[in-house]
Amino acid sequence: MRADALKEQRARRESHVTMYRKYRIGDLPDIQIKYSYIIAPLQALAQRDSTLAKMLFSALFRAIFNEVDNLKTERESTEITEQINKSLNMMLELSTQYFPPFVGCILDIAYNTPKKIKLAVAAVNTACLTSLQQLSGITLLEEMLIHQDGDGQKSSKRARLARTEVSEEMGIWIELARLYKSLGNYDVLRGIFGGKIGTQKITQNALEAEARGDYKTAADLYAQALNSDDWPSGRPQKIEEDLWEDSRLQCLDNLTTWDKLEEASSTCVDDSDPPLLDKVWDDTFYEEHYLPHIIRSKVKQLLLEGEEQSLLTFIDSAMKHSDRKALLESRYCEELALMYVFQADYDRARYYANSAMQMFLQDWGSMDSLMTSSRTSRLQSLQKMTELQEFLDFIGNEGNFSSSTYATSLVSKWCARMPDSVTDPTSIWDDIITNRCLYMDHIASKLDDQDMFQEQELTLQLAQADSAVEQNNFPVALKLLKLTRSVKKYGDSPSMIKFYQCYARTHQKRALLSNIEPDKKMQALLGSLQELEKLNVSEVLRADDGLGRRHYTLQSSAFDIMTELLQKNMDLSSFGETNAAGLVSVAASKKESVSEVISSLIEKGHTCVQQAVALGDVDGHDKHGIIEANMALVKYCDKYLRQKEEADDESPAFSCASINTFPATIITHMLKCMKLDCIDAMQRFPRLLQIVEYYPDTMKIFTEKVSEVPCWMFISWISQMVALLDKKEAFAVQAILQNIAEEYPEALIYPMKVSSKGFKFDVTTKKNKAAVDRICASLDKTDKYAGLLIDALDQFGQPNSLLYDYLGELRSMLGEKPREKAAIKQCYQEMYHKLMDYKGQSARGRTQSLYDDSQPESTMGPYRRRFAEAFAKMLDKDFGKEGEKLADMTPHEFLNKEKILRNEMDDAIKTKLKPPGNVKEYSMWMSDFSRTDSDFSLEIPGQYHGFSKPLPEYHVRIKGFDEKVKVMSSLRKPKCITIRGSDEKDHRFLVKGGEDLRQDQRIEQLFGIMNEVFAKDPACKTRHYKLRTYEVIPMNTRVGLIEWMDSTIPWREFLYSAMTEKELAFHSSDKGPHRVHNDWVWKLKTKNTDNINTVYAKMYKQYSKTDTVRSFRIKEGLVPADLSRRAFLQMSSSPEGFFTLRSHFAVSHALICVSNYIIGIGDRHLSNFMVDQETGGMIGIDFGHAFGSATQFLGVPELMPFRLTRQITNPLMPLKEKGLLESTMVHALRALRNNYELLLNTMDVFVKDQSVDWMNFAAKQLKEGMETEEAKTDSAWYPKQKVAYAQRKLRGDNPWCITRDELELGHGKKPSFNDMVKVVKGDARENIRTQLPDSGLTVEQQVASLIDQATDPNLLGRVYTGWDPYV
Repeated sequence: MRADALKEQRARRESHVTMYRKYRIGDLPDIQIKYSYIIAPLQALAQRDSTLAKMLFSALFRAIFNEVDNLKTERESTEITEQINKSLNMMLELSTQYFPPFVGCILDIAYNTPKKIKLAVAAVNTACLTSLQQLSGITLLEEMLIHQDGDGQKSSKRARLARTEVSEEMGIWIELARLYKSLGNYDVLRGIFGGKIGTQKITQNALEAEARGDYKTAADLYAQALNSDDWPSGRPQKIEEDLWEDSRLQCLDNLTTWDKLEEASSTCVDDSDPPLLDKVWDDTFYEEHYLPHIIRSKVKQLLLEGEEQSLLTFIDSAMKHSDRKALLESRYCEELALMYVFQADYDRARYYANSAMQMFLQDWGSMDSLMTSSRTSRLQSLQKMTELQEFLDFIGNEGNFSSSTYATSLVSKWCARMPDSVTDPTSIWDDIITNRCLYMDHIASKLDDQDMFQEQELTLQLAQADSAVEQNNFPVALKLLKLTRSVKKYGDSPSMIKFYQCYARTHQKRALLSNIEPDKKMQALLGSLQELEKLNVSEVLRADDGLGRRHYTLQSSAFDIMTELLQKNMDLSSFGETNAAGLVSVAASKKESVSEVISSLIEKGHTCVQQAVALGDVDGHDKHGIIEANMALVKYCDKYLRQKEEADDESPAFSCASINTFPATIITHMLKCMKLDCIDAMQRFPRLLQIVEYYPDTMKIFTEKVSEVPCWMFISWISQMVALLDKKEAFAVQAILQNIAEEYPEALIYPMKVSSKGFKFDVTTKKNKAAVDRICASLDKTDKYAGLLIDALDQFGQPNSLLYDYLGELRSMLGEKPREKAAIKQCYQEMYHKLMDYKGQSARGRTQSLYDDSQPESTMGPYRRRFAEAFAKMLDKDFGKEGEKLADMTPHEFLNKEKILRNEMDDAIKTKLKPPGNVKEYSMWMSDFSRTDSDFSLEIPGQYHGFSKPLPEYHVRIKGFDEKVKVMSSLRKPKCITIRGSDEKDHRFLVKGGEDLRQDQRIEQLFGIMNEVFAKDPACKTRHYKLRTYEVIPMNTRVGLIEWMDSTIPWREFLYSAMTEKELAFHSSDKGPHRVHNDWVWKLKTKNTDNINTVYAKMYKQYSKTDTVRSFRIKEGLVPADLSRRAFLQMSSSPEGFFTLRSHFAVSHALICVSNYIIGIGDRHLSNFMVDQETGGMIGIDFGHAFGSATQFLGVPELMPFRLTRQITNPLMPLKEKGLLESTMVHALRALRNNYELLLNTMDVFVKDQSVDWMNFAAKQLKEGMETEEAKTDSAWYPKQKVAYAQRKLRGDNPWCITRDELELGHGKKPSFNDMVKVVKGDARENIRTQLPDSGLTVEQQVASLIDQATDPNLLGRVYTGWDPYV
């Protein structure tokens, strides 16, 4: 039956297919296929698909064009090329429809033949903007800039610009800026005008104002530039003046000042009074640049004011000319429809509305899916077109006016369908709200009730004002508030309350963000606060808890901002006499001292936000409002509590009567928000653990309130809680962990295994020990199965690497005085039992308890057994049975034996003991695992995230293991295994043995918190910033799993894959950069005792900056400069694809740079980055060196804050690090600095639960003689020191100063230290980092310093060769 249905379906499908030719298959297939057999179906496809037609024509044209040189003489070839150039330019310049596939085809041809096809940049710009092909235009213009030969040629411009000569490069840069600006990409614009082209300073200032949403300032600056005749550096070029005109008009549009927009755009066409608008048709430049603004401004004035006869006259006149009519009907259908709606000519309006929708569908179908900005921009217009259609359908049905119910229903639907307050720009908001008001007026008029929708119109306008505030467009918000002042006539109503709340919010945010004088800020705040206080007696506020909560929260916010302004100035008189008196009055302070006023303001703000929280409880209607009020109280109290905690002699703490209640308040209300599923509260939970530690009297309230919150909400912070189980504050988390152990044991089992080994209980913590025993008892069943898995995974650890770890530990112990002989023997026996005692290993499996420190009994895998058989006797001979010779061995003797042993093992691993590629060689248990084994039930690790309530019954369980194992090439030879899940899918993980993965796991958790910060920050949210994270699951302190990332490739392989065979051979030869660098460094060896550390140290003293930079440039020249660009081009199928991949790459790497700098991640060599082959995004991996350890402890210290070498910046040519990369760093770092407390809260786990590596680093620092006072009294001195460095970075300290201080901790007593510091500091004549102060940097200054240090050739030239600084 099914076969018959499929056959019938196939027959129907084939009946709709035009068959051009059938091919023989079988024993005698077709072997002679004519070109026409291929061309005919391609032609048919091209006729049906414009995108395919574009690709096909472009490919055929280029193929034919490239053969011209082979078939024609040089003269003929030149003539043909010139004619083709002329023809293609004419096609772009004379086009009126700008059909996107056609424009894209021409641009693609020019992009792929840059040396032959030269399109006029002005024509490219116009065509791309009109057809929404900006990505193609950007890649083409950038390619032109890259191929610039610098001969100073002039470009041929439009007639309007012919009188002014413009350099070709300058013209390209300006047109490139226009294209980026059309996409709203101000990040790149900053790079272009920040030094790439010689424009006026006012241009950069105006663009920066425009980028931050300050359109009023930007418009004023553009107008100032256009009206100025005083240019000390020479009059600006005409092309820059055109940019000013376009940008000013766009700013006026964003400010919704339609009268000014009409005047400015009309004057550009004709400066007579009144202007003759028909002159717009005299120049295509006017049509492209001014006509859109003229029509838009006049239509807006028509809809708002009702009188705009000049528009109607202009349109009527244009419609009498076929070419003008065609242009209006192709580009301005929506405006024409609205004009006819205003005239109540609904039939014509319907015609143009349908045409507008058809144009939208045509544009949408022709836009490349990679053009996300253009597609998003086009989609934003869909709502207003849809509502236009809804109105016309409604007004055309007379039955809708039999009752007002139908109209009310339609308007209610519109009011429930508001644009997004952040992502939808002001222009979209204004279009939608203005159109709705027009529609409602027409409906009300037909119902003979003009005031019917007056309140809805006010609500819509206030919503638009709120959106303008969100987007920092304060002039629009103030304009709308002025427009809606009529709300006062409604008296005590919800609309009036919303009006004043919007008014207060506008002035509060304006005071925080704008650059106006402090006295004006304070004046506005005091004025808005007075208006709010007048409403305190409102009956509406008492009746509506939602409005009341927002009201009192805004009052609290006003007090908070005033406090912040006062804390910055600490002088009442700086705000003026009137404002100072107002401050004292609103604070109700008994004294006029600044400290008293500040304390009173804090107290008043606290009282107001408490009033907001006190209004109502969870009633199911305003859960969001309740959460918002409670979190406002939490953040308010936490802000001033932190100020008190961080106060010192220079910044004394304030005196506030209620400050002692803040810890309990924070705990109570944050846990209440967690109970209401507030993600923000969940993220801040570690702060509660800090508060319990700092304020022990809050323990009772914490345990009471935390019992009301579902335990799954704490799963994200299991590591932080487990780390407290042997601490004095353990009681706070015992009940939580006990509940998790009972309900979600597999979420807790591995964190307990990792941390429990380090638990230390004494007489005072017996109760904690008992609690841990109870938790472990609840995990016993799970522990049995988890133990089997851990033992099996442990066998994947590379035995020689594990042995080297033990030998290194023994070497350190032998060098200590006095020597702990018992500890040495115990360490050796542990090593021997784990790696060499193949005869003593039990086959019974695991029997120990959860946190038993003894060595588990497990089955040794065949591979490890062979390794043990090969080297056990050698160890017995060198170190004695059970290490009996070790205790009396000198360090020198041990070192010699270790060296011989390492050489033997390294040779064996390369030959007879190569790591095998099948599971059976490592673990027989995994190889023989039965899918039907009902006794074994364990989830695949890594399925508990804490974002939502877990459903363990739906979690994927282990059903088997694939036999194949992939062995990685890195030093420790980690293995990739495949777990078969109960979901019938394969789940791949990287098994890392011999490593404590807690640091990697916590860093990934920090990345997750950073992503949440980016998601809430407006600038980062609109740019979709997100670090790529992956699961890291430490199973115990010696083994763990890392989520395998499919479709990724190491950065090293990615780059080398773009090399030719000849380049690869040269790169690895004696003339390659590695060998050249090594030779340059090792020339300094003068003694036999010199090693790599001493030689590199000499380099800082003996090689000057000139020597180093010259050598570095030579080595850079030995590596193809465009490797990364080549690799991305190979991944791309089109210029749009390359642009998209490159953008993802730039943004992702910039985020990695900022996040890695904050956490101090080092050792960023080429193999510690992965490239996503689907998106081009970068992913950081392997965080063995973090919190500055690569600077402090590596023998050749890393002195760069992150990796920003030539192969990272070259794909971003011609801007390189300027533009997208730098701006992304600025936005990301600003967001992290503004939310520093979230990161510091999360870092607290490093203090509470130190990993093995951190304890070793602490011991090493003490051994180097760099002991601190805290080390004598605080066992957690080392992690606290590292977190303090992260805090300095988030505070804005100069990066080179932090590098210097970290360097001093590990190398301060070495002779080369001062020379290293000199290089790190840089040269004040060339390096911006040296010119800036040691602390208190702005975000922009901090990023500039970081880039300066990361790209300094004097630093990069001295880097360890394995870091590949020249790549």
